[in-house]
Amino acid sequence: MRKLSIKLIPLFVAATFLGALLCPKITRAALESSLKVEFEQEPLFFLDNFAPGQMVERWVKITSQDDLGRMVVARGLADDTGGLAEALEVVFILEGTELWRGKLSDFLVKDSLPLFFLNNAEEHLLLVTLTFSHQADNEFQSRTLTFDLALGWEAIDHIVISEVYYQVAPGRGWDSPSDRLNNLFTWEKPCLGNDTFPFWRDFWKRKFCQAVIRNQEWVELYNPTDERWEVGGWKLEDNSDYQTILSKAAIKPGGYLIITKDFTTRAFWPVAWRAHFSFLNRQIGDGLDNAGDHLFLKNEVGESIDAVGWGNDTAVWDSSPGSIPLGASLARINRDWDSDLAEDFSAQLSPSPGY
Repeated sequence: MRKLSIKLIPLFVAATFLGALLCPKITRAALESSLKVEFEQEPLFFLDNFAPGQMVERWVKITSQDDLGRMVVARGLADDTGGLAEALEVVFILEGTELWRGKLSDFLVKDSLPLFFLNNAEEHLLLVTLTFSHQADNEFQSRTLTFDLALGWEAIDHIVISEVYYQVAPGRGWDSPSDRLNNLFTWEKPCLGNDTFPFWRDFWKRKFCQAVIRNQEWVELYNPTDERWEVGGWKLEDNSDYQTILSKAAIKPGGYLIITKDFTTRAFWPVAWRAHFSFLNRQIGDGLDNAGDHLFLKNEVGESIDAVGWGNDTAVWDSSPGSIPLGASLARINRDWDSDLAEDFSAQLSPSPGY
C-alpha cells in the first residue's frame, strides 16, 4: 500500500577533515524549503590515513519549519574511489537513541534511510559516527573518502484514504440501514431482505433498494503528490467484499475527492472549494458498519493503493482504531504521512470533508 518517494535537500560542499569534536559546533546554516539543516563542518567527513579502530563523529542540527510533522530521511553522498566504505561502520544516533548501524557501503546504495519523525518547530541534534573496523586490512588505511549527507522529507507518491465518516449523527443525514434498524423508513425495511430466496433478494436489492436507501456516509480521498490522478474505475471494497466502482473523476495535487451515495450528502456539510464529489448512486459497499469494517482502495487493475479499518475488524490491522464518538470521523492524523499503521488515524470530533 505504501509507495514512497523522497524529496531530498542536497547540502554539501568540499572542506578538510578536522578530527572528531566532543560537542556540536555549527559552522554554517543552510535553509532549504521547510527543513533547516546545519552541519558541523563541510563536507561532513573527509578521511585520510584513517587507522583501524579509529572513530570520528559529527553533529547535524535539524529543525522543522513545516506546518505538519514528517519523517526525515537521509541519503549518502560519497567520493570513494578506493573502496574505503567497505571497511567503515556508520551509526546514526538521535539524542542518545541509536537509529541505524551498518556498513557505510550498505548505506550508500540505499535510495534513502528513514531516520525519525520531526514535528513542526521541533529541533534535534543528530550524531553521525564513522568507525574503521579492526578487522579491516591495513591496505585501507592509505585510502581517502569524502562522505556527506543529503537530508529531506519522506513523501507519499500515492492517493490516500484521509477520512471516513461512518457513524452519522442526527442533523448530518442518515446512517447505513444496518446501523439504524429501529429507525428505518417503511420502504427501506424490505431492503434488508432474508436468506430464504437469495437470488430474488439480491435482484431486489440491485434494482430497487440502492435507490431508496438513505445514507449520508462518506469517504474522503486526498492527493499528497505533485501529480493529477485519474481515479475513474477505482474501487472501494468493504467487509461485504462488494467493490464500489468510482465514476470518472480526477484529484488534483493537494486536492480531495468526497465519495458518497448521492448529492444529498453535500447539503449537510460546508465543503472546501478544492474538494470534488463522486456520487455512487448506491451505498459504499453494503454500508459502513459502526461496530467494525474496513475499506481497501484499489486501482482499475485491482492493485491495493491504501486501506483503513476500524472497530472489531482486523482485515487491515491486527489492532484497528477503536470506537469513536457518534458524529466523529476516523481521520488521518497527518494527511501527508502514511506508515500503513493504525496509529496513522484517530477520531476527529469535528469532521472536515475537503479540508
